[in-house]
Amino acid sequence: MTTARQQGISAMECFIENITHIIEARGISQSELARRSGISIPNMNRILRGKEGVTLERAERIADALGKKLQDLLKIPANVA
Repeated sequence: MTTARQQGISAMECFIENITHIIEARGISQSELARRSGISIPNMNRILRGKEGVTLERAERIADALGKKLQDLLKIPANVA
């Protein structure tokens, strides 16, 4: 199994790419994801643009809001693998 590091991408890039894919596929806005996860809209926007890091607690809240396990959001996205 190839790791994200071996692919030359960071865990944060995987996290962002996977979230973006899920919300686009489900038709969920960043604002709605922010509301569901209890994160402010500006902070969610910065997280998804890679301009702000994310704590483990926030990452878990985002995963929960999407009905996913955090480990699933950290996997190498299919379009990169």
